Amino acid sequence: MSDAVAISGMGAVSSLGWGCAALGEALRAGRDGLVTVRRFPVTETRASLGGIVPGENTPAADHGVIARTRSPRYALTAIREALEQAGLSEATLRGSRTALVVGLSLVDDGDCLHELLQDIKEGLGFDGPALTLSTACCSSTACIGLGMALVQSGRFDRVIAGGADALIPALFGGFDALGVLSEEPCGPFSQTYGTVVGEGAGFVVLERAPAKPLAWLSGFGLSNDAWHESSPDPSGAGLANAARGALAHAGLAPEQIDYVNAHGTGTEANDAAETRALREVFGETLPPVSSTKAALGHAQAAAGSLELIASLICMADGTIPPTLRSEPKRQYVPADCVPGPTPRAWPVAHLLSNSAAFGGANACVIASAAPLEQRSLQRPVWLVGGAAIGTHGASIEALRDALAAGVRTPLSPDLDGIRVPRVDTSAMDPSARLLTAATHAALKDARLRVRRNNRDRVGLIAGLVRPSPTMSRAYNAGVAVNGVAKPPLGVFTQLVLNAPAGACARALGLRGPHTAVTAGPGTGLAAVAVAFSLLAGGPGADALVAAGVDEPRTPEAGHAYGAAAVTLATAPAPGDPRPAVRLAGLGLADDPERAAAAAMDEAGLVDVDRRLGPGVDAVSVALGSGPALDGLHRLVWALSTLRSGEARSALILDVGSCVATAVVLVASHTDTV
Repeated sequence: MSDAVAISGMGAVSSLGWGCAALGEALRAGRDGLVTVRRFPVTETRASLGGIVPGENTPAADHGVIARTRSPRYALTAIREALEQAGLSEATLRGSRTALVVGLSLVDDGDCLHELLQDIKEGLGFDGPALTLSTACCSSTACIGLGMALVQSGRFDRVIAGGADALIPALFGGFDALGVLSEEPCGPFSQTYGTVVGEGAGFVVLERAPAKPLAWLSGFGLSNDAWHESSPDPSGAGLANAARGALAHAGLAPEQIDYVNAHGTGTEANDAAETRALREVFGETLPPVSSTKAALGHAQAAAGSLELIASLICMADGTIPPTLRSEPKRQYVPADCVPGPTPRAWPVAHLLSNSAAFGGANACVIASAAPLEQRSLQRPVWLVGGAAIGTHGASIEALRDALAAGVRTPLSPDLDGIRVPRVDTSAMDPSARLLTAATHAALKDARLRVRRNNRDRVGLIAGLVRPSPTMSRAYNAGVAVNGVAKPPLGVFTQLVLNAPAGACARALGLRGPHTAVTAGPGTGLAAVAVAFSLLAGGPGADALVAAGVDEPRTPEAGHAYGAAAVTLATAPAPGDPRPAVRLAGLGLADDPERAAAAAMDEAGLVDVDRRLGPGVDAVSVALGSGPALDGLHRLVWALSTLRSGEARSALILDVGSCVATAVVLVASHTDTV
């Protein structure tokens, strides 16, 4: 039996209209949705065009709540359309094995992404687990990839995956100040340089063998450039790595791909890097390549899912979408950019959709007209390293000694005391510095050295509740003086949630799968769950670090200030004399007891030696409590007890506002391994 994952429903809200039908009609007619922005003033910016959802371009009464009011509404509309097409009602989701994975990016000042996720959950009346992935412009593509992994794992019958974003003044002003916005409708790959930012939502329902599949999801790949905070690696190596991962996951050769929907922003740097990436992967077999951003605008966190949906609408018609205004072409772009105003008749068995983002993140998915005969990998996953940064240092042994002595060792805000060998962390914001230190220490504890020959297969899954408050304050201070149209550029690019993770990946050379996770409280252990799922079910990595960082908005916030990390791998560390520890079970649910029961059932256990869950215990008292750290602290402590022989198994539980996560660990010297 095949483990292929079907797309059974699609929903879209875009600058081309409300619904997939409106999107399809506009594509067939060769229309774009790029208009002059009237929602907020654009008199001080060089550019004035945006891809705004029809009916949503009236002046906003309060510029500070645009994302909070629009993003969930766009998402709910798209999700409901996808559910209706899949033959599912909102009521059928309650109490079922369904997960929700939502890509979100920038929010208005004062909000957190998990609060928007809560709004979406409540609007649906959804009682299953929900997660947000936030890697800027490739957020929704990463969500679709994770959704595929979750369905193939057998933990869920279906996953609703996609992304939503609203065009806000900070985003528009920041991109304009970077000089990457076009003053006229954009034409990717053409001699008109620049992009047009947009908004919207795109969601798909992923299931195994539904009654009426629309298409099939065949593979996905994630990576990081480890190059620059906002510019792509000019060689295209990072995006090529993600594309190769997707092909390997699908079991397809490059020449079997019939069409590529490019990230295709229209900027000089992106189009050049993406072209090099495609030529590296496809060589002389490069199929037609087009960019639907010329019609949709760049919808940020929703871009990837909307572009996949646009491609699938055309695939069902027996066509591929064009690149509007793609001529006259630049010299270095793909030979066939599908010029012309309307779709081209072209049979597609398999298509590849690319996404790239700030922080060096890349994501690719492959969709197919028919299911592939493939089996999901579901490799075993081992916990091979851990670290928690505190006044005790970083090592597990130092932490154990401090706790045994009854020493309270809160995570230290003394950033000057943090040192990472061969890495200059002095220019990093506090979140990036702490995350880099914890990730390095977790790799060191795993005895894993990142080198040129393995860096493409070692990645980072970071749990964060908000962007660095230090960077947010610096941005607000700059805008207060110069206005939103002239933000401090080095600070604007740090407002995306994955910015600290991108800085960490660059510093340590981590070019494997990469994303940022947020779930409010419980974020750290949720990042472990994502890393577990990606590592077990995808071929793109041999090891992933799951890390969490908490940087409170103020010293009086009452939360821990620091970072913790664990290293997950597909095999125990070779030559390590310490007992190997396996991640034997994972549970994701809306209720902690259901999550714990699912993890125990997957591990095949009826009881464990240690159960570490929410509440005041020795670990939280010693290290302090933080939404991205509590679960990771418990996991690091459990790893220590299993290595020491004090316990043979442990269940670690953490509860967030949108998901409860449970992980079961089993030491290798037990009979259950």
